[in-house]
Amino acid sequence: MTRIVVVGVGRFTDRNYEFPKALSPVEMCAEACRRAERDTGRDGILKDVVAIGTIPSFCEMRFPVKPLHSNFPKSVACKIGAAERVKYCVHAFPGGNGPQLMVNEFAEMIAKNEINGVALITGCEILKTFDNAMRRRESKEYMIKKWVDQTHKDRPKRTNARPRRTRRDIENVVNMYAKCPNPVRQFVNIRFNNQPLEHTHTHTQVHSYAMFENAYRARHGLSTEESNRQIGRMYSEFTEIASKSPDHSWYPTVRTSHEISNISDSNFIVSGPYTKNMCAIERVNQSAAILIMSETEAKRRDIPRDRWIYLHGCGDAEDVEVITLRKHLDRSEAMRSAYCEAFRSAKLDMVRDRHRFACRDLYSCFPIAVNAARRILGISESVSASELTVTGGLAFHGGPGNNYVSHSICAVVERLRLLGSTNRRFGLVGANGGFLTEHSVGIYSPDRPRHEFSRKDPSIYNPKPYGLSSKHCFTSEPEDGIGRILAWTVVHDTRKKFRNQSRHGIVIGEMITGRDRSKRFMGITNSKDTSTVNWLLHNKINPVGSNVRVRVDRKNPLSLGQFKDIPNVIIEKLGDDDNNELVEAASSSRL
Repeated sequence: MTRIVVVGVGRFTDRNYEFPKALSPVEMCAEACRRAERDTGRDGILKDVVAIGTIPSFCEMRFPVKPLHSNFPKSVACKIGAAERVKYCVHAFPGGNGPQLMVNEFAEMIAKNEINGVALITGCEILKTFDNAMRRRESKEYMIKKWVDQTHKDRPKRTNARPRRTRRDIENVVNMYAKCPNPVRQFVNIRFNNQPLEHTHTHTQVHSYAMFENAYRARHGLSTEESNRQIGRMYSEFTEIASKSPDHSWYPTVRTSHEISNISDSNFIVSGPYTKNMCAIERVNQSAAILIMSETEAKRRDIPRDRWIYLHGCGDAEDVEVITLRKHLDRSEAMRSAYCEAFRSAKLDMVRDRHRFACRDLYSCFPIAVNAARRILGISESVSASELTVTGGLAFHGGPGNNYVSHSICAVVERLRLLGSTNRRFGLVGANGGFLTEHSVGIYSPDRPRHEFSRKDPSIYNPKPYGLSSKHCFTSEPEDGIGRILAWTVVHDTRKKFRNQSRHGIVIGEMITGRDRSKRFMGITNSKDTSTVNWLLHNKINPVGSNVRVRVDRKNPLSLGQFKDIPNVIIEKLGDDDNNELVEAASSSRL
């Protein structure tokens, strides 16, 4: 029977981000790989790597020269001296679940004897260096000369667990572009270099997750104050955990609950209800590497037994990619599927075996991601944050783009190795990518599993059950009328001179009048409509479930790339006349 073991992990945080001291992405990954090799207790492991998987960095997607590398995994292989043996090079799709997904895929390939030998997973983020370089021309030119590697003409393979489905164009409206000076300009989910724009513009992320957060608050009956207190307490404990690892954490500073949840000049609001300290930080220089192989291979190489951490189970699932088409905006059913499958494959019960976990690291790009996973696992709000993270989370350990979960896996492996005689022998890593979209879970333990490793084909998780029926589908041009709010946020100005000033509101709702009744829409407030924005922000009752006036502004259409004359959907607070319309509609059975 084939069993999979993690035998070496390595993490590296580089604070020398000024040129010429700054390392390139390849050098960052190579340093983490060398540390992972030392962690195994044996020399020469890297030279025998036969499969290497890499995680894309954010700077790769923003680099002025496209592409940054023709074959990034092969560039890393050359740097660590593994070029002669490497037979399989793979580069993940962008997404925070990428590292755990790569571990799951490589484990499956090892179990099927498609990989015979050592497998390596590595990735980095160097946005701190990248942003500094972009401000200075000489640094930019130096960076291009130093970083760009086009020596390999072949292309790496891509992770195949995430089927890329075709999507309808206009109905794929998912976000608003925060940085645009025109607050009524919408941001549509179109393909750019064969990737959804949601993966290339992180400012859209915070608005989507803020809407999820407000929908979550409404479902669980939490006021803004109650929610912020819970987030503040949880994240304050996250900072304590991050502070205990100053060599790895980007911000190893303890912060109080008040510092996290209360608005100030330094902790400005980004997208209601999220403040700066509630959001993942991406401008970091961090890398990580993981070495995995079969149990038989580890024995053959005489790797010390105390280095072995077994992968007991895993699960992967993908939600409906377009958030406006999901049944639920306060949670992800695909997330539940991934966790359930991981526990099933590990032969564990999610409820009965909860006490057997010594550590967990739940993805924490924004608080809703943590709370959604916590609810699935049945973990109460009163538990210590040490039950939720081993790193301190993306907001304090650092959010290295798509690669954070590599650090999660490393930290969980290091923690499990330190366990003594106890019944708490398991560790869990929960990974999330996109907009609560892609989910990957891994369950680890130093104890040898009694069962052979197996992984269920993720393609069996059809996202259709998670989505809306055709009756309730999205409409980009609703008939003027009245709609009900399902999720909302208010975008704030983050420029230093205008911090904490609200700009416009964003609403996902469903029509309750007219021919488009029950259909979803996405709208924003008019740039001059401060009353609606204030109503969204300062209403004692969560606006979710409230009614708003919906109208289509055809005089100021949107033009975005290949899409021309997209109607602009405006939402407004109801007036007395609108309430009368609702009464008339109800009496005539139009509601």
